[in-house]
This record gives sequence, structure tokens and C-alpha cells, in this order.
Amino acid sequence: MNLHPTILSRIIVGMGSNKRKKLNERDITGLKFFDKLAPLLERLHHDGCERDRAGNRQLHYDQYCMLLLLYLFNPIVTSLRGIQQASELM
Repeated sequence: MNLHPTILSRIIVGMGSNKRKKLNERDITGLKFFDKLAPLLERLHHDGCERDRAGNRQLHYDQYCMLLLLYLFNPIVTSLRGIQQASELM
């Protein structure tokens, strides 16, 4: 298979020229359900914290679960960068 080097590099990098627009609150659906889910996940907040000897934990397990659910139920969120942008909206 003979490919031009620029074509091959675009394939490897994932066609990096397509910029995605920043998310806004109208793009994210189901945020009202997270108000109901938060109390259910609250008991997971301190799970795994006993292993954190440095005491610098910023993301707790309940928050992690909420971000995963946000990713799973919103097709607009397609990457870690999208999850980060969506978390800043909440």
C-alpha cells in the first residue's frame, strides 16, 4: 500500500484538522436527572480516599460516576475534552 506521507500522517493522527465547537448547556441533555442521581451517589464520595496518602484528591468517585453517566447519555460528548467542557457547565 503506497500512501503519500501527509495522507498517512493524517490517518495516524486521526484527521486532526476537524475542530469541534465548544459545548454549551443547550447541547447537554438530561442535566435535571443529575440532581436526582447526586444523592444516590453521595455515599461513594469517600470510597478509595483512604488510599490517598498525599491528601490531594480532587476528583472523587461519585463525581467520576456522574461524568461517566454524562458521557454515556449524551452523544454530543465524544471525548475526554468534551467531558471536561461539560463538567465546567454543571
